[in-house]
Formats: sequence, C-alpha cells, structure tokens
Amino acid sequence: MAFADYIRLLRFRYHLSFVTVVISAIYFSGGLTIGLAKDLALLYLSFNLLLYGGIYAINAITDANDDSRHPVKKMRPIPAGKISKAGAAAYASFLIASGMASAYFIFGMKAVAIYSAFIAINIAYSAGLKKVPYLALLLNSSTHLMRLILGSTIANVTPPAGLAGGYWLMAISIGTAWKAAENRKEYSGLALQTANALAIALTAALLFSDPEHTAFYVAFLAIEMASAISFVIAPFREKWLHIFERS
Repeated sequence: MAFADYIRLLRFRYHLSFVTVVISAIYFSGGLTIGLAKDLALLYLSFNLLLYGGIYAINAITDANDDSRHPVKKMRPIPAGKISKAGAAAYASFLIASGMASAYFIFGMKAVAIYSAFIAINIAYSAGLKKVPYLALLLNSSTHLMRLILGSTIANVTPPAGLAGGYWLMAISIGTAWKAAENRKEYSGLALQTANALAIALTAALLFSDPEHTAFYVAFLAIEMASAISFVIAPFREKWLHIFERS
C-alpha cells in the first residue's frame, strides 16, 4: 500500500468533466470574475476531489471483482491487492463526508442537494442498474446534466428548461454513439441506432428553435467529444503506467 495508490483512486483522467461546470458557471454569470474563479477553485476541491473522489473509490470497490478478470484493469490498486476493500471504503467515506461538509459551509443547501443527487445516482448505478443497458445510459447522461445545473447554481441562475433538456439529449446521443462504437453485446444494434437518432433529432430541434444558446451547445459538444477522446486513450495510459511502475 502506498499513498500513490490512494491518489490513483481519485481518477484524475476523468476530471475533464469539471469543465462542464466551469463553462456553465461562466455562461450563466455572463463572464468570468475573480469571485467566480475563486468559487470554481473551491468547488473543484469540494466536488471533484472530495465528493467524486469518494464516489470513484466506491466504484473501484464494486468493480474490483470484474476488474480482477480484465487484462488491464486488474492492475488497479484494489484488484492488484495494493489497497484493501475496507481501506478503500474508509477512504471513500472520509472523502464523501468532507465533500458534503464543504458543500454546506461554502455553498449552502442547494449544493448539498445537488451533491446528494450525484451520490444517489452513482449508488444506484453501482448497486446494479449499470447492468440494465438503456437505464444505465440515461443515468450516465443525467450526471452531465447535473454538472450543468451545479455550474448554474454557483452562478445563482436556474437554466432554461429547453437548454437543459437539449444538453441532456446531446449527452444521451453521444452516449449511445459511444456504446455503438464499443459494440457492447447488451445493446442491440437497431434499438441503439434508434435511440441515438431520436436523441440527435430532438437535440437539433431544440438547438435550432433556440438560436440564442447555439454557442452554448457548440461549446459543450466540444467538451463531450474531448471527454470521449480521453476515455479512448485512458486504457493505454493505464497499461503504460503499470509497465513504468514495474521497470
């Protein structure tokens, strides 16, 4: 067991998703100010490092048995035996409790409510709903929407329903395309293509009916694509890291 193994549980390669929160906060605030930059820095520590660090640790625990049978994922700290499940559970509890406390004292009850929603979604996902194909896809996409709402909350703005709905549909369409690229057997081709086409059509309809927010959609589409690319290269990076550690 080493400090570096606990740091790996924080999964920094997934932290690109925080850009959604940043863009949302800046967009709804009408620009970046020193005060907003300070709030975003504190939010990153509270939300990404503490709360989601704990959530990632829980995911690592629930995925450990499956990871142990994977040629690359078996190198992760828990399946590799570098961190025990009990140790990871204590670590996750500390991080989540610290994240919730910081949310309350820095940002108030609205942030606590949003954090709680993230925890509920991730627990439901890890508890078994990730094995229900299309429901799992909706749950994954909903966390993107929640990041949008978190950013707007920091800006003290409620996002328009149409804009939020359009962004969620865009996240769903990218998620379905991603599943198609993975050729996951639990997702049938026709159903997946139909879901993707429907999500894209509805996103496009909302985009063109709301030209005021076109730049918003384009910015977030770029973020989603960058995030997808990071997921593609992540396994190669993890394998390289393991080789480096052994050398």
